[in-house]
Amino acid sequence: MKKLTSKSFGKLIFLLGMFLTTQFSFGDILIRKDTNSDPGLQPMGVTTLSATSLTTTSTSTSTYTTYPVSADVIGTDLIVDFSKSVGTAYITVVDYSGAVVYMTAADTYSSREVVIPVDGWSSGKYSVKIAYKNTKLIGDFWL
Repeated sequence: MKKLTSKSFGKLIFLLGMFLTTQFSFGDILIRKDTNSDPGLQPMGVTTLSATSLTTTSTSTSTYTTYPVSADVIGTDLIVDFSKSVGTAYITVVDYSGAVVYMTAADTYSSREVVIPVDGWSSGKYSVKIAYKNTKLIGDFWL
Protein backbone atom coordinates (compact mmCIF):
# COMPACT_ATOMS: atom_id res chain seq x y z
CA MET A 1 0.00 0.00 0.00
CA LYS A 2 1.39 3.39 -1.02
CA LYS A 3 1.74 6.25 1.43
CA LEU A 4 0.08 9.53 0.67
CA THR A 5 2.89 12.05 0.43
CA SER A 6 2.40 15.74 1.11
CA LYS A 7 3.09 16.46 -2.57
CA SER A 8 0.38 14.09 -3.82
CA PHE A 9 -1.97 15.21 -1.03
CA GLY A 10 -1.46 18.82 -2.13
CA LYS A 11 -2.29 17.90 -5.73
CA LEU A 12 -5.42 16.10 -4.55
CA ILE A 13 -6.57 19.12 -2.54
CA PHE A 14 -5.85 21.44 -5.48
CA LEU A 15 -7.87 19.29 -7.91
CA LEU A 16 -10.72 18.95 -5.43
CA GLY A 17 -10.75 22.72 -4.95
CA MET A 18 -10.83 23.31 -8.70
CA PHE A 19 -13.72 20.85 -9.09
CA LEU A 20 -15.76 22.45 -6.30
CA THR A 21 -15.09 25.96 -7.61
CA THR A 22 -16.29 25.12 -11.11
CA GLN A 23 -19.31 23.24 -9.83
CA PHE A 24 -20.59 25.92 -7.49
CA SER A 25 -19.48 29.23 -8.97
CA PHE A 26 -22.75 29.91 -10.77
CA GLY A 27 -24.95 30.45 -7.71
CA ASP A 28 -27.45 28.43 -5.82
CA ILE A 29 -30.29 28.90 -8.28
CA LEU A 30 -30.25 26.47 -11.19
CA ILE A 31 -31.14 28.51 -14.24
CA ARG A 32 -32.61 26.82 -17.27
CA LYS A 33 -34.51 27.61 -20.44
CA ASP A 34 -38.14 28.48 -19.79
CA THR A 35 -40.27 26.24 -21.96
CA ASN A 36 -43.57 27.78 -20.83
CA SER A 37 -45.17 29.36 -23.89
CA ASP A 38 -47.41 31.61 -21.76
CA PRO A 39 -45.71 35.01 -21.57
CA GLY A 40 -47.71 35.94 -18.47
CA LEU A 41 -47.60 39.49 -17.18
CA GLN A 42 -43.93 40.08 -17.95
CA PRO A 43 -42.86 41.54 -21.30
CA MET A 44 -41.44 38.87 -23.60
CA GLY A 45 -42.40 36.08 -21.17
CA VAL A 46 -39.72 36.93 -18.61
CA THR A 47 -37.76 34.14 -16.96
CA THR A 48 -34.32 33.49 -15.26
CA LEU A 49 -30.75 32.97 -16.29
CA SER A 50 -27.58 31.19 -15.35
CA ALA A 51 -23.92 30.78 -16.20
CA THR A 52 -21.18 32.41 -18.19
CA SER A 53 -20.96 33.14 -21.90
CA LEU A 54 -23.66 32.35 -24.39
CA THR A 55 -22.27 29.22 -25.98
CA THR A 56 -23.60 25.90 -27.13
CA THR A 57 -21.51 22.78 -26.75
CA SER A 58 -22.56 19.58 -28.43
CA THR A 59 -21.51 16.08 -27.47
CA SER A 60 -22.56 12.77 -28.98
CA THR A 61 -25.36 12.45 -26.41
CA SER A 62 -26.49 15.97 -25.51
CA THR A 63 -26.24 19.70 -26.08
CA TYR A 64 -25.51 22.19 -23.31
CA THR A 65 -26.24 25.90 -23.48
CA THR A 66 -24.97 28.38 -20.94
CA TYR A 67 -26.30 31.89 -20.51
CA PRO A 68 -24.59 35.10 -19.42
CA VAL A 69 -26.54 35.24 -16.16
CA SER A 70 -26.41 33.74 -12.68
CA ALA A 71 -28.71 34.13 -9.69
CA ASP A 72 -28.23 33.52 -5.98
CA VAL A 73 -29.89 34.38 -2.69
CA ILE A 74 -27.32 36.03 -0.41
CA GLY A 75 -28.56 37.12 2.99
CA THR A 76 -31.79 39.04 2.42
CA ASP A 77 -31.19 39.72 -1.29
CA LEU A 78 -31.77 37.88 -4.53
CA ILE A 79 -28.81 38.79 -6.74
CA VAL A 80 -29.05 38.44 -10.52
CA ASP A 81 -25.67 38.91 -12.24
CA PHE A 82 -25.05 39.29 -15.96
CA SER A 83 -21.54 38.32 -17.06
CA LYS A 84 -22.00 40.38 -20.22
CA SER A 85 -24.44 43.02 -21.39
CA VAL A 86 -27.59 41.72 -23.06
CA GLY A 87 -29.49 44.99 -23.44
CA THR A 88 -32.75 45.32 -21.54
CA ALA A 89 -33.55 42.31 -19.36
CA TYR A 90 -36.95 41.83 -17.76
CA ILE A 91 -36.86 40.16 -14.34
CA THR A 92 -39.96 38.81 -12.63
CA VAL A 93 -40.27 36.86 -9.39
CA VAL A 94 -43.40 34.77 -8.82
CA ASP A 95 -44.47 32.83 -5.74
CA TYR A 96 -45.59 29.18 -5.60
CA SER A 97 -49.12 30.14 -6.74
CA GLY A 98 -47.82 32.08 -9.75
CA ALA A 99 -48.58 35.52 -8.30
CA VAL A 100 -46.06 38.19 -9.31
CA VAL A 101 -44.22 39.46 -6.22
CA TYR A 102 -41.56 41.53 -8.01
CA MET A 103 -41.03 42.86 -11.53
CA THR A 104 -38.40 45.13 -13.04
CA ALA A 105 -36.62 45.99 -16.26
CA ALA A 106 -32.82 46.27 -16.10
CA ASP A 107 -30.48 47.99 -18.56
CA THR A 108 -27.49 45.63 -18.50
CA TYR A 109 -25.36 48.15 -20.40
CA SER A 110 -25.38 50.47 -17.38
CA SER A 111 -25.35 47.82 -14.63
CA ARG A 112 -24.82 44.06 -14.81
CA GLU A 113 -26.14 43.32 -11.32
CA VAL A 114 -29.74 43.45 -10.12
CA VAL A 115 -30.33 43.31 -6.36
CA ILE A 116 -33.83 42.34 -5.25
CA PRO A 117 -34.56 42.61 -1.50
CA VAL A 118 -36.45 39.51 -0.30
CA ASP A 119 -36.62 40.31 3.42
CA GLY A 120 -40.24 40.38 4.51
CA TRP A 121 -41.31 37.82 1.90
CA SER A 122 -43.05 34.69 3.18
CA SER A 123 -41.07 31.48 3.32
CA GLY A 124 -41.69 29.09 0.45
CA LYS A 125 -40.88 28.38 -3.19
CA TYR A 126 -40.35 31.19 -5.71
CA SER A 127 -39.32 31.33 -9.35
CA VAL A 128 -37.18 34.04 -10.88
CA LYS A 129 -37.85 34.63 -14.57
CA ILE A 130 -35.57 36.61 -16.86
CA ALA A 131 -36.16 37.53 -20.48
CA TYR A 132 -34.02 39.43 -22.93
CA LYS A 133 -34.11 39.54 -26.73
CA ASN A 134 -35.45 36.08 -27.73
CA THR A 135 -34.16 34.33 -24.58
CA LYS A 136 -36.45 33.22 -21.75
CA LEU A 137 -35.00 31.59 -18.62
CA ILE A 138 -36.28 30.45 -15.24
CA GLY A 139 -34.88 29.28 -11.90
CA ASP A 140 -36.51 28.16 -8.67
CA PHE A 141 -35.42 29.05 -5.15
CA TRP A 142 -36.73 28.75 -1.62
CA LEU A 143 -36.77 31.22 1.24
